[in-house]
Amino acid sequence: MTRRGVFEHSSKQTRIEAKKARDEARRVRTRALPSAMAKRRTRGRAKKEQVEAAKEVEEKADEKEERVEGPRSQDEELAMLAGRIRNESGKDALVKALGKLAEMLEVAPQAKMSVRSAYLPCALALTEPGVFRHKDREVKLLLATCLAHVMRLYAGVPDHPYNDSRLADVFGRFLWTFRLLGDAGGSSYARALHVLEIISRIKCCVLLLDFENQELTLDVMTVLFSAVNAENHGNVAPLALDVLCDIVRACEGDVHQDMLDVILWALIEGRKIEQHTFELALGVLRRCELELMGPVQAFLCATIETGPIQNSELHDQYHDIILLLYENCPSMMGNVLPALEVELTVDDEGKRASAVNVLGKVFGLSEGDAVSEFPALFESFLDRFHDKRTSIRQSMVDCAKSIALSSEDGREKIVAALEERLLDPEDKVRSSTVSALCDIACVVPNELSKHTILQAATRLRDKRVPVRKEAMNKLASVFSKLSTMEEGVFEKIVWIPAKILPLVYDEHIGLHTVEHLLQKRLVSPKLEPEVVVEIWSKAYAHCEATAAHALHEILHSKAALQKLFKVYIKKRDKLKTASKECNTSVEAEMKDAMHAMAQFFPEREIALEHLVGIHALKDGHIMRGLETLAENDTIPEAAKRAEVDVLKRVGSQSPLYDFVRTLCARLSCAPFRKEHVGVLLDTIGDILENSAAPLADPYASLLLCLSKALPALLSDSLPRLERILHASERCHDMMVESTLKIIVSAGNYFQSDPSDRSKLQVILSRICRTGTRQQAKYAVRALGALFGVDVKDISATLGVAMHNALKASNASMGRKKAALVAFANLCQRCPDGMESYVPAVLDTVADILRRKENSAETISLKIEATKFLARVCLPTDTKDLQLVPPKEISWKLADALATLTSLVEVDVNGEPREESAMVRLAAAKALLRIVRWRNAKVHVEAYRLIAYVALDPVADVRHGFATKLYKGIRLYGLNSKFAAIFAMFAVDVEPEFVNYAKACLKYYIRSKRQTAQRAALAGKKLTVSSHPEFILPFLLHVLAHHPDFPNVEAQNVGQKDDNIADAIAPFQTIISFAIGALLLTPTDGLEPGSSLPAVLAVLRRLKAVEDPHSQKASCAVWTLADIALQMAKELALKRHWDITRKFPGSVPVPNIFKPREEKRDPLASPAARRPSVEGSFLPDQLLPISPGWKGFFSTTPSKRTRPTPAAENTPPENRGAAVHHITPPDGLAMRTRPSRAASAAARDNILKDAQQQGSEKSNDSNASMRSSPEQLLDPKVSRQSKRMKSKLAGKENEHDLPRRSRRRI
Repeated sequence: MTRRGVFEHSSKQTRIEAKKARDEARRVRTRALPSAMAKRRTRGRAKKEQVEAAKEVEEKADEKEERVEGPRSQDEELAMLAGRIRNESGKDALVKALGKLAEMLEVAPQAKMSVRSAYLPCALALTEPGVFRHKDREVKLLLATCLAHVMRLYAGVPDHPYNDSRLADVFGRFLWTFRLLGDAGGSSYARALHVLEIISRIKCCVLLLDFENQELTLDVMTVLFSAVNAENHGNVAPLALDVLCDIVRACEGDVHQDMLDVILWALIEGRKIEQHTFELALGVLRRCELELMGPVQAFLCATIETGPIQNSELHDQYHDIILLLYENCPSMMGNVLPALEVELTVDDEGKRASAVNVLGKVFGLSEGDAVSEFPALFESFLDRFHDKRTSIRQSMVDCAKSIALSSEDGREKIVAALEERLLDPEDKVRSSTVSALCDIACVVPNELSKHTILQAATRLRDKRVPVRKEAMNKLASVFSKLSTMEEGVFEKIVWIPAKILPLVYDEHIGLHTVEHLLQKRLVSPKLEPEVVVEIWSKAYAHCEATAAHALHEILHSKAALQKLFKVYIKKRDKLKTASKECNTSVEAEMKDAMHAMAQFFPEREIALEHLVGIHALKDGHIMRGLETLAENDTIPEAAKRAEVDVLKRVGSQSPLYDFVRTLCARLSCAPFRKEHVGVLLDTIGDILENSAAPLADPYASLLLCLSKALPALLSDSLPRLERILHASERCHDMMVESTLKIIVSAGNYFQSDPSDRSKLQVILSRICRTGTRQQAKYAVRALGALFGVDVKDISATLGVAMHNALKASNASMGRKKAALVAFANLCQRCPDGMESYVPAVLDTVADILRRKENSAETISLKIEATKFLARVCLPTDTKDLQLVPPKEISWKLADALATLTSLVEVDVNGEPREESAMVRLAAAKALLRIVRWRNAKVHVEAYRLIAYVALDPVADVRHGFATKLYKGIRLYGLNSKFAAIFAMFAVDVEPEFVNYAKACLKYYIRSKRQTAQRAALAGKKLTVSSHPEFILPFLLHVLAHHPDFPNVEAQNVGQKDDNIADAIAPFQTIISFAIGALLLTPTDGLEPGSSLPAVLAVLRRLKAVEDPHSQKASCAVWTLADIALQMAKELALKRHWDITRKFPGSVPVPNIFKPREEKRDPLASPAARRPSVEGSFLPDQLLPISPGWKGFFSTTPSKRTRPTPAAENTPPENRGAAVHHITPPDGLAMRTRPSRAASAAARDNILKDAQQQGSEKSNDSNASMRSSPEQLLDPKVSRQSKRMKSKLAGKENEHDLPRRSRRRI
C-alpha cells in the first residue's frame, strides 16, 4: 500500500471510530425519550450505517483491485471510466465515475490532439441514453459539468465528437442546469454556476444559432434572464451577460424579432418584478447597442405607424419600452420619439393618453434634455393641455412639475400652460395645477414670478371645497419653505398669509383648520423669535381688513378657550375642597365652563361629550399637562413634552384620544409668545430712535393686533411703550396713534410700578392738549384704561383745556375737532368730573352748527360737532353712563338735521355741494346711533327727516346712510320703523342702491319671520307687530307727509288735477317695492304669499286710523293704503293666492296714528264728505291704477322699468341682489328734500314737543344679529364715499374739494 493509501486508510479509520463514539453518546441521550421516537431514530441510523458500510466495502474492493493490478496509465483510466459510465446503472457508482471524470477533465489541457483523442471515449459515453436520461439530480449536474469540459476541449476544432442532434441534447442539459442558478442557497448552485462559468468562457452558446429551431436559443436566453436575483446577481449576472451578448453579437445585426422580444421582455418585466433582471437586460442593450439599435428602432417605429406586429407579443407595451430605452439608452430613440407626434392627435383617446404619459415622463427626465432635442414634438405635446378629455389634461398637469424642474428651456411654457389650467372646468385638474405650481415654486423660487403664485392663490376662492383646501395647504408649504430665504424670494410670497387667513369664514374650512395651519405649518415654531417677528410683521403688512380680522379672531378664540379652561380647572380644584352645600353651585359653574368650551369646536355636542369624558378621568397628570399647555408663558419644548405625556396617558386606543389631541392643539401656546412681543417692542424703539419712523409701521401693526387679541402678552411692556411713545411724538403721528391704541387694548393687564404710570400720564395729558383728533381720542381712552376710576382728577384739568380750545378764536380747526373728541370721551369715562362743563360746551356746539360759512374746514368741524352730540351721551363699552338726557340730544340733532336739510348749498352751476351734504349724513348717523344705544323715542318729525335722507341728491350721502342703517338693523336690532326706510331707495337712480336696499329689506323680513317662528314654537302670543309687515304703517306715514305728495283731499272735494297719476307714480313705486318684498321673499318653512293675510290686515287697519296732526296726511295714508291693497290683491290673483284668509292675531298700529273719527256734516255736499273705511280713497284718475307701479314683480316690465336678474334668495352680503328698478318719468316734481317752509315748520314742531316725548313702547322683537356687517354696495361708490370722507378729515388748510353734480329723482 502506498503512503497516500495508508494515510487515507488511517484517516478513514479515525473517522469511523469518531462516528461510533458520537452514535454511542446519542444513544445515551435518547434513552429518556419515548420509545417510538427512539425506534424511529434507531431505524434511521441503521439505514445510514448500511449505506456507509456498503461504501466502505466498495472502497476496500477498489483498494484491493488497485493493489492487485498496480497503477494504470491515463488512457487506461479514461477507458475504464468510459466503460463504467456506459455500463453502470447504479447511482453511486455512476456518480463516482462522473466525479472522477470531471476532475480529470478540469485539468486536461485544450490544445493537444492526443488529449482530445484520449477523452473521446468518455465524451461519447456521456451521451449514452442510460447516462443522459438518468433522473438523479446529482448525476445530471456531474454530467453537465463533464459535458461543459468536453465542449471546452473540443472548442474551435473541426473534429467535434457530437453531431447537431447530440449537440442540441447537450445544450438542453445546460439549459436544465441554468435553471438551478435561481436557488443560491441550494446544494446544486455551486456546480450550476461552475457550468455557466465554463460556457461563458468558451463562448460555445454561439453554436445555438446553427440549429434550425431557435426555440432552444430563446429558452436559454429566457432562463438566463430569469435566473438572476438579489441573492446571486454578483456571481451569475456577469457570466450571464457574457453569454447573452455572445449570442446577440453572433447574429451580426440580424436579430430575430423573437430574440428582441426576449430582451425587451426582460427589460419591462424586470423593472416591475426583479430589478437585477432589468439591469441584466439593460447591460445587454448597452453592450450590444450597435447590433440592437436597428432592430429596436424598426420594431418601435413600425408599431407606432402601422399598429401591432404579428410576430411580437410586446406591441401593447411599446410606450413603456420607449420610456425605458430613452431613460437608459437615449441614442436608440433618436428616430423613434418624433414618430410619437402622430399619436398626440389621433382620435383614439387611449393612444393619446398613452402618448402623453410616455412623453411627459421623457420630457421630465433629469438626465436628458428632450425639450431642446425635440422642440416640435414638445410644442405638440403642450397642445394636450387643452385636450377635451379630462384624464389627459390631468396627466399633463401631473407631469408638468418634473418637466419644469428638469428643463430650463421648457419651464416658461409649462408654467404658462399651468396658469391656464387654473381655470379648468374639472376641479381635480384645478387642484393638481395648484399643487404643481406650488411644488415648482418650492424648488425653483427664483424662476417663478409673483404673478404666477398669485394666480395659484385665486383657487383659495374656488367653488369646490377640495380645491380650496389643496390650495391652502400647498400655499402654506410654499410660505413655510421660502419665508427664510433671501429678500427677493420672500417678497414674492409675503402676501400668502393674507390670502389664507380669510378662509376662517369659509364654512367648510373654518377657524380650526386655519388655526392649525397657522400654528404648525405656516411659520416653523423652531425659528428664532427675531426671525418669526420679521416674517410676520412683513406678512401682516399685506393683510387687508378681512385678513387682519381673521387673525384677530383666531388668536382671540385661542385666548378665550385658554381662559375658559383655566376657569374650569379652578372650579374642578375648588370642587375637591368645597363643602357639600357649595358642591351644587360649583358643579353648575363647572358645567357652564364646559358648555362654553364646547362652543369652540365644530361639532359642539360631540365636543361636550368628550369634555365630560375627560372630566371623568382620574389621572391628575392629564389635567396638569393640559393646564401647562394653556399657559402663555409655556415654551415650545415644555408644551411638546406636556402634549406627549397627556396623549400617552390617555392612550391611542381610547375613544377620547383624537379629541384630546385636538384639545392639546387648541390649548397650546399661540404662534406668538412674550418673547415675540419683546422683540417687537425693542425693534420699534430702535427704529424710532434711529429716525427711521416709516420702517416701524409693519411692526406696530402686528403689535396692535396682538394687543387686541392677546393683551396678556404685554403685561410687562409699559416701560417699553413709554419709550416708543416718547420717541414717536417727535417724528411719527401714526405711530403715536398706534401706541395709544395698544395701551388702550392692554391697559387692564399692565403690571408696572406707579412711577411708570405717572410718567405715562404726563405724556398722555400732553397728547390730549396738543395732539390730533385721533390722538386726543385714544389718549383719553388710554388714561381711562390705565387709571380707571382714578381718572376723575385728570379729567377735570383736561376738561378745562378742551373747553378753552373750543372757545379760542385763534385755535385751528384741527385743534377744535381734537378738543370735541377728547371732551366727548372724557364725558363717557368720567361723567361726574365733566358735568359742570357740559352746558357751556353744548352751547358752543350749537354755535358751530349755526355758522353760515361753508368752507371745507367749517363743514368738517360741523360734522365733528354733530358726532359730539351723539358721543356725549353714549355709554362706554362696559358701563351705561348718561350725562345729557338722550331726549335733549335727540331734539338738538333733529333740529340740526332739519336746518341742514333745508339749507342745501348750491354752487355757481346750481349743483348741490357734496361737502355740506356730508353734514346731513353725519346728523342722521348720530341720531341712529343714539336710538341704537339708548332705545330713545325719536320725535315723529325727526323720524321723517331721517327717512328723507334716503332721497338725498348726493350719492355719497345715500350710500353712507344705507350702510349705517343696515348695520344698525343687523347688529343692533333697530325696529320696524327704520327697516321701512329701505323702501325709499326704490326710486333711486343708482341701480346698485336699489339692489342693496332690496337685499337688506329681504334680510330683515327673513330674520323677523324666523324670530316670530321661534316665538310661536315657544308658545308666545304674537301680534302683527312681531312680523315684518309692521313696516307698512311707518312707510305710509313717511310717504303721506312728504311735501310732494299730491293733495288727495282736494281731489275728493272736486278740485281735479289731471297730473295726479304722474305725481303719485313714485310713491306707487316705493309701495310696490315694499309689498313685493313682503309677499315674495321666501323664508324657511313658509311659501311665498303666506304673509298676504298680515299685509291685508295691516292695510285695512290703516284705513281705520288717521294722523293726529294733519287731515291732509290722513287722506294720503288712506289713499296709499288703498293703492297697496289693490297691488297686493292683484298680485294674489296672478299667483292664485287665497285673499279670503284672515290674520289670526291682533293688528295694533303705532302711536303715530290715532283711531279714525267719523265726523259727517249733514249739510256738506256729497263730494266734500270723506269716504267710509270700507270705501275707496283713490282719486278718479287712479281708477284703475296706472301700470307703472308693476315694476317690482311684473313679469312684463313697463317702459319705466329697468329689469335685472331675479334673485329672491340672495342675502344682503351679495351685491348682486336683483330687483326691477323703476326710473321715475321725466319732469317728475318729487323733490328729494322738504321745502324751507316745511323744514321750518318741522323744526318748530320739534322744539315745541321735544319736552313732552316719552320713551317709545316698541313691540318689535329687537334680536341683535351677531354676524359681522359686510360692505354690500358697489365698490366704486364705496371708494368715492371713502375719498370724500378722507378729504374732509384731511389737512385744515385744504379748501379745494371735489364737487359732484346733483342727481335729482
